[in-house]
Amino acid sequence: MKIRYTNYLLVILVVAGIFTSCTKWDVSPRDQISTNSIAKSKDGIINVTNGVYALFKNQVEFSGFVDDNNAFLRQYFQMSDFASDDIVCGQVTTDPLYYSFTYTHSPDQSNSRFYWYVAYKMINGTNTVIDIVENSGEVERTQEVDQLLGENYFLRAFAEFNLLKFYANLPTAGN
Repeated sequence: MKIRYTNYLLVILVVAGIFTSCTKWDVSPRDQISTNSIAKSKDGIINVTNGVYALFKNQVEFSGFVDDNNAFLRQYFQMSDFASDDIVCGQVTTDPLYYSFTYTHSPDQSNSRFYWYVAYKMINGTNTVIDIVENSGEVERTQEVDQLLGENYFLRAFAEFNLLKFYANLPTAGN
């Protein structure tokens, strides 16, 4: 009877130990900013906005590696201007930009997928700033904060418009 009671108590202690946690092991990542820390000051909003701007030019890890050819603005110009008559390709290349010249561009290519990925990272960052400024009430609304809010609205609209431009079907009279 005593062994059964001891086993029962041991099971209860193990289950209780599993469902409790140690707060000293709850460590925030050092290379990321939490949403709570952003909302505490104007500097957090500035940092997130600068991070969204940095996505335009920086190479971002995508599909497990960083490709030197993958930059948001490079893909933007490849997918928009290169498919028009503005620029002419003088030779055949293995770069995905060639598909834009030859109109064989498809949504599952690496440059299309990268553009989609980074555009939604931009939208996520701008939505974070917009939500903090408009809904949290923790940041004082100054002229500078309102300017940053406007910039984030523009960046979100830019990313969403170009996603629509590149990936939406053409409207027809029957739809």
